[in-house]
Amino acid sequence: MYVMKKNNLKKGFTYIELLVVITIIVLITIVVIASTGQFKEKSANSAIKADVVNIVKQIEIYYSLNSTYGQFPQATCPNTIGGSSVAFDTDSKLIEIIKHATTAGGNGSSCSSTGENYAVSIGLKTPGQSWCVDSLGTLKQFTGTPEDAITNNRCK
Repeated sequence: MYVMKKNNLKKGFTYIELLVVITIIVLITIVVIASTGQFKEKSANSAIKADVVNIVKQIEIYYSLNSTYGQFPQATCPNTIGGSSVAFDTDSKLIEIIKHATTAGGNGSSCSSTGENYAVSIGLKTPGQSWCVDSLGTLKQFTGTPEDAITNNRCK
């Protein structure tokens, strides 16, 4: 009498094994995507902070050439040349730097100046955060909108 044995060798993965592997891959993907978003936000904030430093340099060049910052009541920073005798309204390089920073942040801007003082605040990519600079040398992060960061041509 001849008896055949069944061949019990597996020829693939079970559904449970596949489900476990897919779940692990999905979890790893979620972690990587989440951390990539944080790096993008931090990178945009760093670019805005660098732009704010360049704003200081450019507005000081304007002051050295004109002996004034001009009169500009606190408002959203201009993004085009307006033709008045104010740094924020006539200096094309300054306007381009402000426009670049504002676009990178996406959370607005605020500028103000008197003949002797100025303040600029740019919204960071991080919601509810701004980066503010003024003629006294203040350069700091502020919790709130760009408009709230400035009082009397000074960073709060």
